[in-house]
Formats: sequence, structure tokens, C-alpha cells
Amino acid sequence: MKWLLIGDDESSALPIIELMQRAGHESDWASSEYEAELGLLHLVHELVLIDFGSATLNPLRLLRGYRRQGGTAVVIALLPQGQLESPQIVLEEGADEYLMKPFEPQDLGTRVRQLMCRPLHERGAMSMGKLCINTAEHLVTCDGMPVTLRRSEYRLLIALANDPTRVMTRSELASYLYGRQSPVAGRAVDLVVHGLRDRLGAQAIMTVRGVGYRMSYFS
Repeated sequence: MKWLLIGDDESSALPIIELMQRAGHESDWASSEYEAELGLLHLVHELVLIDFGSATLNPLRLLRGYRRQGGTAVVIALLPQGQLESPQIVLEEGADEYLMKPFEPQDLGTRVRQLMCRPLHERGAMSMGKLCINTAEHLVTCDGMPVTLRRSEYRLLIALANDPTRVMTRSELASYLYGRQSPVAGRAVDLVVHGLRDRLGAQAIMTVRGVGYRMSYFS
């Protein structure tokens, strides 16, 4: 998972960075307004942490701008006690969750796992590198450009994206698409996968020989 931490307090940032790196995630840290805007601009992160205790940044403006430009990553706001009149403000502006400071690093880790494990249809949107899926608007973009999919291709993409680290068998995908398990449906799944690769790129879906298919995270 690729994530971005926005905040100018090194003492708060370093434990978070260490936690996420230990979990095997690819991390970016933006400690200035310019770095934050640049990091958010490319829409490549799956998780964004914004420290609202930053003295030299305008976190609320950055959050608003990110959502307005189409950013779909999960956003967690890190809120100092008494910083805002109501924490509800950050949710109204587009954050998925907030965590009050100070907190234990493991509490943040737990909250991240809970949010990232929510199915795509509950989150409404998801980004994996250049690929963005917005289920609320039934919109798929790749590298910022809209992608037109057939109904079967869209349904298969959602099935894979809902659990992107798991390999789904052809029978599972056939049941999801056609409500039955048969050799004919299995071959039909292969054709749908082929169509998706034509539209999203060959790297979008990985074949696991003898098992099935899963999503590939690509930049």
C-alpha cells in the first residue's frame, strides 16, 4: 500500500512512518505546503494521513482541495485535543475517519486496517496507483482518463477490487458474474479478463497459474 503523511511535526511523524514501514507499506512524508500539494496532486496514494496540529500548513484547505480534484484515497485526520470546534468538520470536508492526539501507534495501525479492509462498495471509491474506481458514480479512470467498460467487465473489476490481495478462482468470478459455475462460464471469465486488460493495461490483473486472478497494484 502506498500512503502519504502530511504534517510538519517531526516528533509526531517519525513514529508513524516507522509503524507503516514495519508493516511493509511504501511511505511518503510531506512536511511543507508545497510538498503536500505536490504529493496530493498525482492521486497515487491509497491512504492519506493529515496532521491537523501542523503549525505551518492549512490541513483543512488541503483536504478540501484533494477531494475537489477527485482524490479517492482513504483519509484519516489526526486531531489535537481542542484544535477544532467539532471533529465532525473534517468528516464533512471529506475525511473518512479522525483520530484524537495523542494516540498510541498501534491504535493508528488498527484504525488503518479497519478502514482499508472495508469493501469497495462501502468506501464508495478506491485508488490503486493510476487506477481509480468510484462506485457511487460508476466511474473508472486510469491515469486520470475515463475508461469505458462493458457491464461484465465493470462487475468483474469490482469483484477483484473488493479484495485486491486475494486470488479469486475462475469459478468464484463466474458465480459473481453469471450466478453459476460451469466450464462455459469459466471460459467467459477469461474473455472478460482479456477485455479488462485491453482497457486498463496488461498489468492491471495478475494471473496466478492453476488458481485464478487477482488485482495488481500499479503506478
